[in-house]
Amino acid sequence: MASAPRGRLQGKNAIITGAAGGIGLETSILFAREGANVLMADISAPALEKALAKVKEVVPDAPRVETIKCDVSKESEVQAMVESQDSWGGTDVMFNNAGIMHADDADAVDTPEKIWDLTHNINVKGVWFGCKHAVLSLRRHKKNRGSIINTASVVALVGSATPQLAYTASKGAVLALTRELAIVHAREGFRFNALCPAPLNTPLLQDWLGDDQPKRHRREVHFPTGRFGEAIEQAHAVVFLASDESSFVNGSDFVVDGGMTKIGLVVIPKTQSTEAAAQVREIERAFADLRCRDITLDNIELGNEMDFQNIGDHWGLWAYKERQIEFFNTINEELTNNGRKYRIGDFAQLWTSEQLLATDIMQSAMGKFVNSISEHHYQSGSKYNLTSLSVYAQNAETLVNKANIRTNLAPYAMSTRSARRAGIPFVLGETNSFSGHGSPGVSNAAAQTLWMIDYSLQAASIGVTGLYYHQGVGYNYSAWEPIDHIGGNVYDYKPSAKRRVMPLYYGYLVYINELWTDDGNLTAYQIWEDEDLKRIVLLNQQPWTELSEGTRPIMSVILPNLARTNGKVTYKRLEFESLTGLTWGGQSWENYEGKPTGKPSLERVGSDGTILMKASSAVLIYL
Repeated sequence: MASAPRGRLQGKNAIITGAAGGIGLETSILFAREGANVLMADISAPALEKALAKVKEVVPDAPRVETIKCDVSKESEVQAMVESQDSWGGTDVMFNNAGIMHADDADAVDTPEKIWDLTHNINVKGVWFGCKHAVLSLRRHKKNRGSIINTASVVALVGSATPQLAYTASKGAVLALTRELAIVHAREGFRFNALCPAPLNTPLLQDWLGDDQPKRHRREVHFPTGRFGEAIEQAHAVVFLASDESSFVNGSDFVVDGGMTKIGLVVIPKTQSTEAAAQVREIERAFADLRCRDITLDNIELGNEMDFQNIGDHWGLWAYKERQIEFFNTINEELTNNGRKYRIGDFAQLWTSEQLLATDIMQSAMGKFVNSISEHHYQSGSKYNLTSLSVYAQNAETLVNKANIRTNLAPYAMSTRSARRAGIPFVLGETNSFSGHGSPGVSNAAAQTLWMIDYSLQAASIGVTGLYYHQGVGYNYSAWEPIDHIGGNVYDYKPSAKRRVMPLYYGYLVYINELWTDDGNLTAYQIWEDEDLKRIVLLNQQPWTELSEGTRPIMSVILPNLARTNGKVTYKRLEFESLTGLTWGGQSWENYEGKPTGKPSLERVGSDGTILMKASSAVLIYL
């Protein structure tokens, strides 16, 4: 005949302080359910009555549940509490859980001494008294095993985001006290462990946070799970520590925090967020100037490529998220919230938009004011001072190879999908080919322009909504303004040089969406407006450079549907010599004024729908 199942704490006598609510009440219920005889202690008799009724309601067949009023800051009351269990056979489990978190607890300057003393009298001395008299009870009843669990906090491990110095220091003391007692009494069979909860959805914390939204938010930003913990989740851990299942667990900081301490805690100095607010003030002042009346401030970026920064030992993606929100809050506090928008992300390569959007940043107050998310991407991170791109034409990694372009952009498809789900645009906030690419006398202008067109349109086809081509160091040339610049170095400016706009300018003249083609060198795109096909772009990406020999190859592109238009369809050509000499529709922009010269040229598609294209050229067809 099978015996009745035994609870994990069957026959054990347990004392729980702070038992009228929160972790204490939930633990009382679980202890009773697991077969323990429970003495519930609290400083409030009325609260204890309600708690006892709750336990009996939930566990009507509990072995033995009683209550006792106790102020744990007074040793005489703690002693009486523990000795009251002598008639039960003495204490087996002591859960020193009672504690306070006072509303006037602040930092080193503003915490009143009386609050410091009150907090430590309850949180530290109360735990000490509980441990002391639990040991005496275990010895008095000649027990060779016992479990004492002391409630500490994760703030004792990582500090608090919101100043509460007395509380944090008291919980640090509980950790130190627990570790020492664990060593001292290990040979007697008495185990001591400290429970380290994360911020919980309990009256103790929620009353302390109150309606102070900034204070509440500074807590919430640390939660990987995006929520406060629940008391029952801590109570389950206490049951384990109280049971014989944890017989080899001693002296531990038993952390139950939803991963909070693993993401690290970086406290952003107020001076940093204040400086950010000052910079935003100057930016907005500049845009308010009449000279900027035709320029719109689209958004503000709070830090560039922060995944490459090293801001403290715990710097990481979650700390970056905290920093963004902290800066946002400070800017609004010091400048008021005028509806300014923000761009988040701008990561180099270590973090992704998908990872950032998996945090709770968009659910925070800042989320309503985020209008885009960004990452940075370059086709190549190296700098080449080559006189020709012909070397790239000899291998599969040539920049104008369309398979290579698609491979480079493919990883961003996940980021664009995540951004779409979050309801914000995804952009490449910095992008380009490689350093010096397209500079006159440095590399092939034809290849740069073809790359830019294909790269831009392929990016659009996977959901990238904006490309910001880098024109800074390493890309020290302008795509739209003629400059006196020759060479691949930052200081290679020569007043006597011929002014040119760069190849990217010609690429900017094209905007389309993708049309499939199976030719290895031919890429085709199409533009749709209101469900009507309006334009087609063709790129012949077969390299032709100043080092190429023989006759320049010509591709014959046949578009059968255009054969029936009777020559009414026109197109423009984008043609190249090599290092320079670009023309768009018969016109050149390579002059001092940066204005088009030459007669515009429109050609007509032949009656057979054929268009002939030289190697390294492009065509825009108007339908």
